[in-house]
Parts: sequence; C-alpha cells; structure tokens
Amino acid sequence: MKAAVLVFDGVDELDVVGPFEVPAMARARGAPVDVGIVARASIRPVIGIHGMTLVPAGILDDTSDLLIVPGGGWLAGSQRGVRGEIARGRLPRVVARSAAPGRW
Repeated sequence: MKAAVLVFDGVDELDVVGPFEVPAMARARGAPVDVGIVARASIRPVIGIHGMTLVPAGILDDTSDLLIVPGGGWLAGSQRGVRGEIARGRLPRVVARSAAPGRW
C-alpha cells in the first residue's frame, strides 16, 4: 500500500504529522506500507499554519492507494490552509483526480 499526505501553505502541522505516523509505524512493524509527504504541483517548502516549514518528498501522482488531506485554517476562516485551497478550487481538483476504484 502506498499512502500520500498532501501538504500546502497553511496546512495544520499536527494534521500532517499524526496521520503520517500511523502508516510509518505499521511499516516499522513489517507491514508493506510506504508513506510520503507530497505537494500538489511543485516540490517547494510549505509553511504550516503555526509556522513550521515542511518540505514535500515528491509530487502527488496516481500511484497512491490512500490520499490523506490534512486541515488547517478552516475554523479561523483563513485564506491559507485547506479553506483557501478549496475556495481556489485547487483541492477539489486534486481529490477528484485521485479518486478511482480501490483507492481511498
């Protein structure tokens, strides 16, 4: 299984690190799981909602079985984070492209 955690400016850091840890721990215990932090279009550092810099390891592609989309900025009404990504139409397009039978 291949899992991808999508990051973008304003992402909530805890929403990235926590879900990343679950498949990583399974892999450490011998499960056939690969997990990576990915970006939508380009590998560049992104700044989380609390100021942490995250550097994606790759670009989101069609090879992931599981796409994890973190939150960030929703309750504050921020134009950064997941609310801004949805408002600009970016995140819905990424999720739609990633949807396929047998993928989560």
